[in-house]
Amino acid sequence: MTEDQINAVLNRVKTWPRERQEDAVQVLLTLERVSTDLYVPDADDRAAIEAALAEIVRGEEPASEAEVQAVFRKYR
Repeated sequence: MTEDQINAVLNRVKTWPRERQEDAVQVLLTLERVSTDLYVPDADDRAAIEAALAEIVRGEEPASEAEVQAVFRKYR
C-alpha cells in the first residue's frame, strides 16, 4: 500500500457518517495498541472458528445487525 492510497482512504473516511467515522477511529486505535506479533489462535479460538464456518456452510446467519451493534456498544 502506498502513502497515496492511505491518504485516499483517510480522505474518503472524512465523508462517511459520523458514527461510521467513530467506528473507523476505534479500529485504527485498536490496531495501534495491539502487538504487531502474528496472531496464532489457541485451541478454543480454532474450535469457535470451525463452529462459525460450519454454521455458514449450513446457511445460518452468523450474526444479526443488532448483535453486531451490541458488540460494538459493549467495547466502546
